[in-house]
Formats: sequence, C-alpha cells, structure tokens
Amino acid sequence: GHVRRQVGQDDASIQAKDALMFSCTTRASVCDATCPDCPKRAKRLLKYVFLDVDGVLNSRQHLQGLVPVYADRLNPTDFEIGFNQISPELVERLNGLVEDDVVFVLSSMWRKWFKLDVMQEMLRLRGFRGVLADATPSRLAECSRGHEIASWIESETGVELSRGQRAWPAFVILDDNADMDRLMCRLVQTDYDTGLQDEHIKRARSMLGLRVDVQLRFAP
Repeated sequence: GHVRRQVGQDDASIQAKDALMFSCTTRASVCDATCPDCPKRAKRLLKYVFLDVDGVLNSRQHLQGLVPVYADRLNPTDFEIGFNQISPELVERLNGLVEDDVVFVLSSMWRKWFKLDVMQEMLRLRGFRGVLADATPSRLAECSRGHEIASWIESETGVELSRGQRAWPAFVILDDNADMDRLMCRLVQTDYDTGLQDEHIKRARSMLGLRVDVQLRFAP
C-alpha cells in the first residue's frame, strides 16, 4: 500500500491541504499572501506533483497492447478509451507519492479532453489512492508546459518564482517531455517507451523532501 506520513509530521501542512479548495478573499492581482488566514500561505506548506499522463501513466508497450482490445469494439466511449490507455501497473507506482500533504495537479493535455472529476474517476478505477485537486490553466496561448505550471504555482500560492528557488514551494513535475523552461530543475523525466519507473518515484520523493528510506510496494 501507500506509505503513511511520518509520526510527528507537522499537522499544519496536513490541514493546509483543505485550503486548496478555497479562494482568497483578496483579489488575486493584489494578494501578497500576508494576511494570517490567507489560503495561499497555507498552500505554501504543501508539496505538489504536476502530473502528465502519456509517457507517465502509460507507455508505448501498454498502448500497443490495446490494439486487440479495440478490434472487438465498434464504438468505444471516450471514457473507455481513456480508461484503457491508463496502465494500472504504472498507477500503482504513482501511489508511491500519495501522502497526506502531497497534492496532485493535472498538467497533461488530457485536462483539455476530460473534466477533472472524470480524470479522477478513471485513475481511481485504475487503482489511484490519491486525489487530483486541480489542473493547470489550459487557455495560455503559445506557451510551454513549464509556463503553464509556473502560472498555476504563482496564482495558487502567491509565490513569485522569479524571486529564486529558495522561495519556491516543494514540487516536482512528472513528464516525458522537457519543455519546462526555468522549471527544468524540478522535472523528473520519464520515457515514453516505459512510463513511470521505480527510480522516478524515488527521485521525486527525495525532491519533495519525503522519506526515501522506506519500503515501497511498487508494481512488478
């Protein structure tokens, strides 16, 4: 199963996760996240995983194996197609990052094809034990994925990434592409041929400041 949080972990970071679902009462354009109860301050205590799907939760090998599945179906639904393209083995690996203070944000192109609750249900049915809390903006014209992620972080946490990495919240990006611009240092890059592997989970845990000396049950 997934790894439980350390005994004595700061409960403030656990409670802060609920703040992700609320908005600051101050206009975002002027909010500096200094008011004591501002959700943006609470969000800075959390750890974030920005999640791609293709090449992370599936692989070339997995997708090639779906050809016989579709050969017997005349009109598969979009949900069925998406569901089948997600590998349960790779989702089980992703569960190695599920912790009380870790928030998952969908950064994949899939966010443009499926609503967030539909994506959550697909992943749940494939064995995901976490929650997709949000998705990165999808209306930014002619920009990289790194820019979209940066825009989400600045909007949701109030942190100006230009101030330097010391001010950044803890986050990692799971993606098989490298169009991350200034966020390259937070990329855990997978391979489309194989998808998410044990080494990626271990590296991501280390980058998030999570324990890595624990026994994780990964997919075979």
